[in-house]
Amino acid sequence: MTEKINFGNCRSEGCSNPTRARDRYKNGVQSYEARCLSCQGLMKKYGLTAPERDAMLVAQNNKCLICNTKIFVIKHGHTARHAAVVDHCHSTGVVRGILCGQCNIGLGAYADDPNRMREAAKYLERKRYG
Repeated sequence: MTEKINFGNCRSEGCSNPTRARDRYKNGVQSYEARCLSCQGLMKKYGLTAPERDAMLVAQNNKCLICNTKIFVIKHGHTARHAAVVDHCHSTGVVRGILCGQCNIGLGAYADDPNRMREAAKYLERKRYG
């Protein structure tokens, strides 16, 4: 007799988000590892579940680690100015923290290079008032 599994909620520890019906099967067989969209994306990119990401955000007082703006988690597929974004090192893949979208884009624009960022800051200071 096979064990009956009640699918419908994410299998990530601490997550109770619903899963999509098509994600509950792999190769026609029910999957014991079905995850919600948030956990699927986070696990694939960063090795984190949604509850782990949420715990990181709470540990940061729900604020961006660069600009200190209050940030929040939004639903998969939506965007917002103050959305919480997982920041990671592109060389090592190591997660550094949670930032607002604008600060994360800023780091990426300078290829995560602190020297380029310092030079940009100096430029802004010199050119601030024309």
